[in-house]
Amino acid sequence: EWVAAIINGIKTYLKQDHDVALFGKILKNECDEEFRFIQTHVKETLVGLLRALLREKFPLKSESEINKLMKEVQKGSMEEWQWRKIIEKMYDPNDYEILEQKFINSIQERKAKSFYSMMDSRKLTREEQMMRMQQKDYERLQFSDFQKYILDFQLKEHEKFLEKFIAVFKSIDSDNNGVINESEFRELVSSMEVINDEEEVNYLLQMIDPF
Repeated sequence: EWVAAIINGIKTYLKQDHDVALFGKILKNECDEEFRFIQTHVKETLVGLLRALLREKFPLKSESEINKLMKEVQKGSMEEWQWRKIIEKMYDPNDYEILEQKFINSIQERKAKSFYSMMDSRKLTREEQMMRMQQKDYERLQFSDFQKYILDFQLKEHEKFLEKFIAVFKSIDSDNNGVINESEFRELVSSMEVINDEEEVNYLLQMIDPF
């Protein structure tokens, strides 16, 4: 019963929450468990770069004031210069363009949703609707969306890197339980044509499963 609940939970929230999507990938043996530590490091890097940018822009502000600005951004939206500077520091030009387009699309979708929700509201006058549309927050990228797009991008790139290995692993994992025995491991190493020396294969086996 609890297994069914977990699977249903993953299906429900995988598009909304990156951590849920990653957990689902790990359960299906489509991503290595260690990757979650890389994603944790990415989150820390995003926060660290944001703090550095705020510190650079406001050199006279105290640490408590910077912390307050950090919380405001993390709970709300980012200015364009902030997200541009961060991805510029983290990625090459090609990846920068991919992420830039994702962020611009996200902002446009947010503005469109806000516009239609205002048009549906009968309590607001036309003037009030126009004033709300002019609020800068509708033209900004939400920090939660920014972080999710970055993490999703990292995961997709990691999946590309593992794609061939996963295909080989699944072809050898005949019962599809995500676990291979010694003979299957030897077959895996052989099919990858990475190690041919028997002694090295035995050494790897000893490291992976010393018991």
